[in-house]
Amino acid sequence: MVIDNKTGFIIETSQKFLYFPFFKYNPDWIAKKIWYKNLKKEDDVVGLNNLVKKLEILINNKDLREKFGENGRRRLVDGDLSITYRNKKLYDLFKN
Repeated sequence: MVIDNKTGFIIETSQKFLYFPFFKYNPDWIAKKIWYKNLKKEDDVVGLNNLVKKLEILINNKDLREKFGENGRRRLVDGDLSITYRNKKLYDLFKN
């Protein structure tokens, strides 16, 4: 959903702790910290440091925050996330 440096930042981390191919969805994952057991502490620090750096950029740059917001909105209203775009793709898929 995020386009790096256009609608937001993608944070680099060596962990894939939000990917659960072996679980069925359970809203208690976060509350019970089931995912956290798979993290190594040093990897957690790498991702956290990258997050802090990106947040500092956003905190200090109002124009960039507004640009990301506007780009995201434009994408949702007129771009590849819009209902018009999705309906056109569905129409093209099923017209034959």
